[in-house]
Amino acid sequence: MDDDKEQDEMKIIDATLSDSDSMFIAIDRREVEACDISTTLAELKLLLNKKYIRKYKHMVTITFSGYDYDPREVFEIPEIRQFMLALTQKFHFWFYFLNIDNGTLVTIAGCLYGAKQIGNGQMQFNNPQDLLDFYEYQLDASQYLAKQAHFTEEETRDLEREINSYYLGTPMSPVEKEECEKALEICRVGKPSEETVKVLNKYKKDDTECLAFLSDCYYYGYGVKKDYEKAVQYTLKAKDNGSFTGMIYYGEWRERLRSVFNDADRGDSEAEYKLGISYWYGCGVEQDKEEAIKWMKKAVSGTCNKDEKAVIFLMAHILEY
Repeated sequence: MDDDKEQDEMKIIDATLSDSDSMFIAIDRREVEACDISTTLAELKLLLNKKYIRKYKHMVTITFSGYDYDPREVFEIPEIRQFMLALTQKFHFWFYFLNIDNGTLVTIAGCLYGAKQIGNGQMQFNNPQDLLDFYEYQLDASQYLAKQAHFTEEETRDLEREINSYYLGTPMSPVEKEECEKALEICRVGKPSEETVKVLNKYKKDDTECLAFLSDCYYYGYGVKKDYEKAVQYTLKAKDNGSFTGMIYYGEWRERLRSVFNDADRGDSEAEYKLGISYWYGCGVEQDKEEAIKWMKKAVSGTCNKDEKAVIFLMAHILEY
C-alpha cells in the first residue's frame, strides 16, 4: 500500500469512526496467513486518538473471514494465534476497546494464550498465570488511555474497578462449576485424592470451601504431604474471604487447638510445632511471634523427638535455637 493510498483509506476510516458508534474489523484469511498486520493495526491505532478513546470503549468487534469451513475454533488456529501475537506487540489495549459481551475479548485472549476447546462452547487455558499476566497488562494499558483522554481520577479508578471485576470476579463456567462441585463433594464424604487436591487448587480463588478443604488436606496429608504451615495459611485465607464458610472453618481450627495444647503440654513435639505455626500466623489464637518461637524451640529441643519441620522453620526465619 503506497503512502497516498494509505492516507486516503485512513481518511475514510476516520470519517467512518466519526459517524459510527461501533467498529467492526474483519480480518481476511490472506492477511492472517501472510501475518500482515498493517491494515488492521492502522485501523486500531486510530482509536488511540483522544477524540475516540471515550467513544469506542467496548465497541470494537474483531472477526476472521475465510475460515467458515474450518472445524476448529478461531483460538485453536496457529496462524491466527501468530497474527494476534504480532498485532498485540503493537497494540495492547484489548480490554478497553473490545466488546466484552459478545465473546470477542475472550476469543482474543484464547488466541494469545493457547486456549483449547473442551466442549459445550467452553475453552480452557493451558496456563492460568498467562491470564493473570494479561490482566495486569490490561491494567497498565488502560492507565495509559486514561492519561491520553484526560480521565478524571474518579473515572480512572472506576476503569480499574471494572477491569478487576471482569478478570477477578468472572463467575465460573457451567463446566468449571461442575468440576469444582464434584471435588467438593468428594471432600465432604471422604478423603480427597491427589487429583482432587489439584482441582481444589484450581478453584481456590473462586470458592472459599476449596480453601477450607485445602487446609484439611495439608493438615491431615490427604492427597498431599502434610504441611501445617500451608494448612494455617489456607485457613486464614478462607477466613479473610469474609464468607460464612471461612469464618466457620476458622472457628473449627480454634477448637482443634484445644487438643493440640493438651498434646503440647505432654511434650509432643509435633503438637508444639503446630502451636508454633498457629501463634506465628495468628490462626485460632492471637498472633504472638515470641510465643511461636517459644513453642518452636520446645519442638526442636525434645530429648526423644526433635521435630524437623520446626528446625527448618527456625532456620528459614534466621532464628537461633
